Amino acid sequence: MKAIILVNVAHCLASLIIVYDACAGPFGIEQGQSKNALELRNVAPHGGIYNLRSVPRRHPDFEVYAAEISERFGVCRVSAGSMMFRKDRFGTDVRSKFEEIVQELEDIYGRGKRFEHLKAGPRWHERRDWVMSITQNERMHSYEWSVAHGSKLKDGIKYIKLRVQGIGEDVSFIALEYDFENRDKCLAEKAQNLASTL
Repeated sequence: MKAIILVNVAHCLASLIIVYDACAGPFGIEQGQSKNALELRNVAPHGGIYNLRSVPRRHPDFEVYAAEISERFGVCRVSAGSMMFRKDRFGTDVRSKFEEIVQELEDIYGRGKRFEHLKAGPRWHERRDWVMSITQNERMHSYEWSVAHGSKLKDGIKYIKLRVQGIGEDVSFIALEYDFENRDKCLAEKAQNLASTL
């Protein structure tokens, strides 16, 4: 009887490991997956980028997902966008959520590097213009993870970027991108395909 129970426990553990492995990678998406393995929206891709209807592992802070998919090399980039932060011209709410996500990512991938600066001679420099300065590309508010920054990347991930993007004077959202190690191959394939049209 004990032997049967032990066998069943071992089988359950093995099944859990298989399920976990099947969902490895950001949002459960793996490097090199084909588009047939993902749930795509019925929208024509733009530059090989497909909007996703759903992902294996949703994150509560992100509402939209997309993947760059090569016909030859499969998924090479995964991106996600948060909810819109409205009536937040000082950027208080979006920055607070940004820091929460930075902490979550640091817990997984270790330290990264923060990029926070305002361009010289900006038009939008008052505290109340924080989001507008992001919208006008006068301000950068981002965080990056890579081996060069001392990060501990895994699952074929080469680079991660988290950043705030603005839409107008008081609306913004958080964008997250994961580049896989095969991204350079995807870009080379894209360049070759464009060149062949000339």
